[in-house]
Amino acid sequence: MIFINFKNGEFTSIDTDKRFTRIAFNAVVEPLSKRLGSDWLSAAQAELDGMGNLDLSELSRDDFTIVCRALEKSAKTNQEMSVLFDEIAPLLRADSRFQVA
Repeated sequence: MIFINFKNGEFTSIDTDKRFTRIAFNAVVEPLSKRLGSDWLSAAQAELDGMGNLDLSELSRDDFTIVCRALEKSAKTNQEMSVLFDEIAPLLRADSRFQVA
């Protein structure tokens, strides 16, 4: 599962299997680990390995923008990510942190 936002006591999320969640994780891990460091990477990896989740709900506006761009870039070269991006893009764009480049 990929958690996009947490608002009014509820998550906005997309229910994916662990394989698709890992594809999304692989697309964002490099830019986010550079910004957020090894602690973030360790926690995100543990959540992915344990529960199969990627939680984007606590990212800052700038970090969320980096995620959106990384996912979009990956979708251009990875067919599986392209399918996932088609599903997740409306949720990303509906988030208040979304910024148009």
